Amino acid sequence: MYNYKREINNIKDYINKEYVLSNNNDLCLSLSSVLANNKPYHGLYIKNGKVLISNFIENIEVKNVEYKISDYIPSRYNKITDEFINLIDLDNNLFSYKVNKLSFSKKIIFEDKSDKLCIEYDITNDFDSTAHFIIKPVITYRDIFTTKNASMLKFNQRKLKDGVLVNLSIVDQTDLVMKSNEFSWTKCVEYINDIETVYSSNKEDSKKYVEDLATLGEFDIAIKPKKSQKAYIYISTNNFNIDEMSFDKIYEKNKKLEEMQISDIENEFVELKDMVIGMNKIDFKSKLITTLPYNINNILDLEENEIDKSNITNITIKNLTDIVKSIDGQYLTFNKVKEAILKLIQVRRYIKEIDMIEDKSFDFLHDFVLLKLWYIESVNKILQKEEVIDLFFDFTKEMIYFVFNNLEKDKLYNDIEVISTMYNAIKIYEDMISKKEIEDVEISNEKEKIKDIIENKFWCEEKRVLRKNLNEEDVYANVEMLYTLSLSYPCISDNNIQIKLLDTIFKELYTPYGLRRFSKNSSKNDGIIYPRYMAHFVRANLRQNGVTRASQKIAYNLVKELIADINKYVAYGTKKIYSEKGFNIDSLSYDLLTNSEMIRLYDMLT
Repeated sequence: MYNYKREINNIKDYINKEYVLSNNNDLCLSLSSVLANNKPYHGLYIKNGKVLISNFIENIEVKNVEYKISDYIPSRYNKITDEFINLIDLDNNLFSYKVNKLSFSKKIIFEDKSDKLCIEYDITNDFDSTAHFIIKPVITYRDIFTTKNASMLKFNQRKLKDGVLVNLSIVDQTDLVMKSNEFSWTKCVEYINDIETVYSSNKEDSKKYVEDLATLGEFDIAIKPKKSQKAYIYISTNNFNIDEMSFDKIYEKNKKLEEMQISDIENEFVELKDMVIGMNKIDFKSKLITTLPYNINNILDLEENEIDKSNITNITIKNLTDIVKSIDGQYLTFNKVKEAILKLIQVRRYIKEIDMIEDKSFDFLHDFVLLKLWYIESVNKILQKEEVIDLFFDFTKEMIYFVFNNLEKDKLYNDIEVISTMYNAIKIYEDMISKKEIEDVEISNEKEKIKDIIENKFWCEEKRVLRKNLNEEDVYANVEMLYTLSLSYPCISDNNIQIKLLDTIFKELYTPYGLRRFSKNSSKNDGIIYPRYMAHFVRANLRQNGVTRASQKIAYNLVKELIADINKYVAYGTKKIYSEKGFNIDSLSYDLLTNSEMIRLYDMLT
């Protein structure tokens, strides 16, 4: 679990650890685990990919003495005074501080399925004088990985009965409402200039972001000597009745949801329980979002908007493909079959709209075909849980024939990922028609042709690899060849080839932290590795060796360093990429597909 106690743990380990919360929709918190802003994607309150509140400045004033628990220092990032931190319990979202004779704790939660961030302060004043507890929200309005200067931070505010309403953007009609029954709000506009954050794509290369921030006022509460008091701050983008808010009820509801999620997991699987809870903290129910912090595209709002086909790009299709691939680890591992079905039905609407785009470039077509074929793979995983063939049969047949009758089929078949997923899709389709007691000889014949192409044209015995693309002269190990072994239906039946191929993947693509996309011996290798491929790699190994406790233990040894690293540095979220040397790269943050694949990996190992 993720706990720090003063004089027991090293606080430096928590400075680098990431801490993420979500409202299971389009809102999140992303900070370090000491609640500092160390990265340009950090924020206390992030809505639809925009940072609204960077963080809080918290101070205590007793007589004429001021204690700064946190502050922003020009040319530095958000500073948290480490000496005051007494306890960090990320499992319960609890942070405790001891400041001379005053102690306080705070709990941070999101109300499920709303945009309210709820913070409870429990303050005990052992001074002989009244202590003023002061909180200054640090306001901005920027996209992830962007900055603004003070001249651009022109906010209007309106005093409310229990707090303040800040208009962040007249154009976007974005408001920020902050309320408290216990704290009083005082308007006091100040700007904090030249705040620096850094991220790196490798240890040698880093980029600095310098931004200006604003504090528009402060919350203040007076705690009498030798007294304790609880106080609450609620934040939303919509006005709300604070009298209807109950922190205890919201917190209790959240804990019950977490307990339900892990109730079927045996106690010894501590890492799996942590990852399950974490996955649900970034489980996006109503919007399709692929990264956290969010890299959101408005056309992915399936519930409300008409689909604008002019905005559909290769990136859109790849995001949809990631979502389709995530069905297993995000839903089915937890037996959320109905949610998985709903998600695929939502994506189906997009696929039908994209079908109507007439002028598709080959690259666009290539990515679109992969979306359809990965969709069928996810359909098959649902069918293993529930008999809903009739719900997906016609669409599955339609998607397979889209590829089969495509004028570019031969060119598409030059790609190892396309041809292996097509073989897999046909096998899934054959299972479906068998259960419906019908035949499709034409497609079955196509399956045998594909198998022959893979084993006779793609396979290179000399280098013991499957070519990535038949049009390329260079032959090198590539991660896409792994799919011939790891999908529902492997498309290589020759056991000798299977063994050689898996051995090559281990020798040329595998690292303890993830798989390279290209051979370490290839000029294409860029030193970046991807944890998400580990689930496919372990699946291929278990399939080759048989699923036994012994083979699971061997597989666990392949990924234990990655698991340890995730548990050490990332609380509730797995990053998309690592360096080949093992350290986590900052330039890409949390990733839905990587998280779901790590969940799937845990499931295989336990």
